Amino acid sequence: MVIKNNTFADFEDYFMKESVRLYGDGTLLEIDANEFVDPHNNLMDWNSFRVQEVGPKILFTNNQSTSNSKLKFQAYGDNATEDQVIIENNQLVGDYMNLYGSGATQGRFRVKDNIFDGTYLNVGGAEKALIKGNTFKNNNSSGLNLSSTHAVVEENTFQDGYSTGIEVYASFDYQAVKDTIRYNTITGNNSYNNDNYAGITINSYGNPVIWYNDIYDNNYYDIRNNSTVNDIDARFNWWGTTTTASMDAGSNPKDISKIYDYYDDNSLSIVNYGGWLGASNESLTIDYLAE
Repeated sequence: MVIKNNTFADFEDYFMKESVRLYGDGTLLEIDANEFVDPHNNLMDWNSFRVQEVGPKILFTNNQSTSNSKLKFQAYGDNATEDQVIIENNQLVGDYMNLYGSGATQGRFRVKDNIFDGTYLNVGGAEKALIKGNTFKNNNSSGLNLSSTHAVVEENTFQDGYSTGIEVYASFDYQAVKDTIRYNTITGNNSYNNDNYAGITINSYGNPVIWYNDIYDNNYYDIRNNSTVNDIDARFNWWGTTTTASMDAGSNPKDISKIYDYYDDNSLSIVNYGGWLGASNESLTIDYLAE
């Protein structure tokens, strides 16, 4: 099925109201180069586009929506070797997009070169998610929420969000999940100015590697580690001139005002921002999800 080069304008209900389920090797749903203009409701209700097994594929590419861009994609099946859902080169305004796998062992997603303007992204339970080259801005929630998902988040911009730029969570049952966050610009988030938010927030058993990012000028905290379990590896980042000067002054580790961790609440784990524990230029802990 191909839905391509259309304009859907001023519709009262949904672009797609019922779930669409894909079965069979080679089955393709392609939604490409469409315009969704002034929808009065969301693009989808609570149903979803679902890849039910290994073999089918969904392409959602080159589309534009002016508002109410709520969408949900799911992917299942063991031992997939290719991305099952590809979200590329879209410009979406408003609401949110959900991507769901199962058990962190099913569901492969690629989200690349999109503009999410007030549209936040939730990724849960996926075996693989590559989030690359996107712009997240003006969100009224966290720009990107990762929940018990194997993800590489690279070369994105997260700016001027209402709360957290990136939020990482894993439950007790998914302690082996480890995300890589690298080469991103994360700035100007937490416009709500609430001390529960930050450029990056880590909760529960979340355990990302956070390397080579520009993380600066987020209100209250650039990183807030709420985990009592995992020390967070956040070396080799640029923290802005003021925070970098604080890190360079005197001995490390120490309390850094823009990082919330053990030094603010000794029940929490520490954020290793560099300068101790043998910091060096070794390769990333997780590299296998990159393109």
